[in-house]
Amino acid sequence: MKFSIVTLGCKVNSYESNVVRDIFLNAGYIEESNNVDVVIINTCTVTDTADSKSLKVIRQQIRKNPNSVIVVIFTFLILFHISFLILQKLCSINYKFKPYM
Repeated sequence: MKFSIVTLGCKVNSYESNVVRDIFLNAGYIEESNNVDVVIINTCTVTDTADSKSLKVIRQQIRKNPNSVIVVIFTFLILFHISFLILQKLCSINYKFKPYM
């Protein structure tokens, strides 16, 4: 299976994306940029600007990869549930995973 990762945000997001990349590669996935089975978007929702950029990238990836599983990993403050509801409405996202702290 093929996957791609799109990273927006800070150095922590880059580090997390590299960890996710290693997990997928160790599981036998192949990293590609087109015609992938899974798209992982690692971003944050800390500012309005980040929200706008993130939603734009999510929509672009959904259009570019209509048959792919889209996974969104995002950093949040207190608005985790609200952020998910916004994404769910705008992008037809069906599942969320609760963070552990």
